[in-house]
Amino acid sequence: MGQTFGVLNQIILLAACTAIVALAVSAAMMWWKRRPTGSLGVPPLPQDRRVCCGLIAILAVGGMIFPLVGASLLFMLVLDMAFIRLRSGDSAASV
Repeated sequence: MGQTFGVLNQIILLAACTAIVALAVSAAMMWWKRRPTGSLGVPPLPQDRRVCCGLIAILAVGGMIFPLVGASLLFMLVLDMAFIRLRSGDSAASV
């Protein structure tokens, strides 16, 4: 397997995959260094309710068209809700 297009093609694809991994790692490192201390640096929700409804509609359509995107959005929603519960539990326990 992998011998269809030759060694040069494999080297080019290896370089592309290495670059993608390096971009992902460097993005996480830059975010970690630039985030505000004590928080994740997540922007607040929009104040206008119509904007929130529009964003949710766009995300829902994208999740239906691309099921893996929808699954990852649901996973992040669960993580976000768990993080919010932990934060509110920590602040209640410390008071």
